[in-house]
Amino acid sequence: MKKFAARLVAQQTARPVAFAQVRLMSSVMKKPTMFASVFAQSSVRSFSDEPNTRRAYRPPMNRVPEPTKVVFRSPEPITEEAVQALVTPIADISFINSLPSRTRDDGYVTPNLVFVTLETEDITDELLEKLGEDLEIEGASVKLNRAMRMERITAETSKSVFVGNMDNFATEQDLEDFFGRVGEIDRVYIPRNPETGRPKGFCFVYFKDVETADRAINQFDSSEMMGRVLAVRKNVPRYD
Repeated sequence: MKKFAARLVAQQTARPVAFAQVRLMSSVMKKPTMFASVFAQSSVRSFSDEPNTRRAYRPPMNRVPEPTKVVFRSPEPITEEAVQALVTPIADISFINSLPSRTRDDGYVTPNLVFVTLETEDITDELLEKLGEDLEIEGASVKLNRAMRMERITAETSKSVFVGNMDNFATEQDLEDFFGRVGEIDRVYIPRNPETGRPKGFCFVYFKDVETADRAINQFDSSEMMGRVLAVRKNVPRYD
């Protein structure tokens, strides 16, 4: 008897709610504008309210050694004058600049850096060989290494090669005929002096795919074209 009474009370309690829902839906069907208003109010959050958390695409980067730049690193302060006095007897300095130590937001303390740019790659190699990797400057422990730079790797450049030491009389057609032996070429770009119009002695060859570009490097690096020994390398432009 008690169970029957409890079920009866529950039915009576739920009936007004169900009846109210039926009345609401009936009114909505008669007035479409009301339906739109009710639907909008019932939405907890629309897609337009979502914050835009997508990051802008950034091409992958590659660390590439600088041919004529070295870096002196030390946890202790080092001066440009002291570095210059150490380097000058071995090689002429084109440019020197320093970056003092700082504490990043994550608590990491960066080392003191002094960058030295020299005239040629051969002189840079000689400097690294004579001074060694570990040295002491004004009582500070210093590491000497070739400086590195970050370069962008894109879909287009990964399918292209840099060609150095080319003959200045070589045309785009000459290069297409020469490099076309390994596969289909998309285009050839020869940088020229804007004042004289003469080629700068190097070019970029763009292939249809990465595999063809790799074959071109393997086959044509150190090969001869028009009496010149070519230097064929991966084309990885500097990240600006």
